[in-house]
Amino acid sequence: MKRPFRHAFLLLAFAPLLAARAEEPVADVTASNACDRLCLDLLADAAAARRNVVFSPFSLSGALGMVALGARGETLAQIDRIAGTGLDPDALAEREAGVRDAILEAARADGVELQLADSLWKQKGDAPLPGFEQALRRGFGAEVLDFGPFPASDVNRWVSKKTKGLLPSVFDDLPAGTRLALVDAVYFKARWAVPFERKRTSDRTFYPEGGAPKTVPFMNLLAWFAYDSSDRWESLEIPYRGERFRMQIVLPRPGVTVANLVDDWISGADAPPAAGAPDGNGTRRWTAYLELSLPKFSFGSAPDVAGALHRLGAADAFDPARADLSGMFPPSGEPLFLMRFTHCAVVDVDERGTTAAAATGMSFGCSVPAPPEFLIVDRPFVFFIREPGGRILFAGAVFEP
Repeated sequence: MKRPFRHAFLLLAFAPLLAARAEEPVADVTASNACDRLCLDLLADAAAARRNVVFSPFSLSGALGMVALGARGETLAQIDRIAGTGLDPDALAEREAGVRDAILEAARADGVELQLADSLWKQKGDAPLPGFEQALRRGFGAEVLDFGPFPASDVNRWVSKKTKGLLPSVFDDLPAGTRLALVDAVYFKARWAVPFERKRTSDRTFYPEGGAPKTVPFMNLLAWFAYDSSDRWESLEIPYRGERFRMQIVLPRPGVTVANLVDDWISGADAPPAAGAPDGNGTRRWTAYLELSLPKFSFGSAPDVAGALHRLGAADAFDPARADLSGMFPPSGEPLFLMRFTHCAVVDVDERGTTAAAATGMSFGCSVPAPPEFLIVDRPFVFFIREPGGRILFAGAVFEP
């Protein structure tokens, strides 16, 4: 019998995954898999630093797809090489809508709680090009919203709502000169098809790479699993209810590090283990009867996606002199460029199942903002508290706070 999954560094890769029914294929899934190179680059960053990381390739793919709808020329070509858009805006919107509809329908059928949300934020009175706005609505179901007096707070409240409070923010701030923002959020909650019994959870030793062993709670389950292996890794899939969404665990063989695996996958010396195909009625082929020992884990991270995009050759969108985002707004003097690209995610895995959320935020402006002016209230001052019609409810003066 294959040995149980225990006593080694765990790699959570490409999860949760969706296997569509053989007789009901998801529309073109190229977009879902297009960010594999970006995914591997972010995993390589984390492996080099030996730090936990979680992110959503699906959210990143969607965010880049939204930018692609308004990008032109070399800017679009660079995004396409990473995100695999490769279509005109109408066809891209149609593909994205098909992929998302199929995944959401599978989630509803399986009792998986999944929310995919997108939005375009703009200055009040600004009007995106009709084709861009329509493609966002049609392909991503995007809401079109106006910034209020505190743009970052507006966006962050929206993200918190869409992720059920798991992610309270995606932007620390938005620089003056921000003309619009594109935001993608994903919320996922699913129960295991076969839950781990809490009474079987027990402390075991976990062996970090290059660190001291530590004692952590391990969940334990004896069951049939979809299992694969090579001389470099073992791979196991844990199904959620409905058995189409599942978590895939990739465990390096003894003596192989996570960095070794990711380097192999990037270089092409090896390939990541594929998700096993479902059988004809949409269920999994369970190939190994194993005693699985899996540590509980819960954490969040905010990987440097902007840095990864630069390394992978998609730098033009960030350059005011080179960015071509002319498909977003009518010409107005200075061209738009991508000012901020942020991504954050959280994951929680326990005996019942998995809860995870991710958000991607991108802000765009027409020029590099000047440093802000300051108003420092460091001497006596007068204040008024007014109702909406302007009448003064309270007045006062502060001579010594």
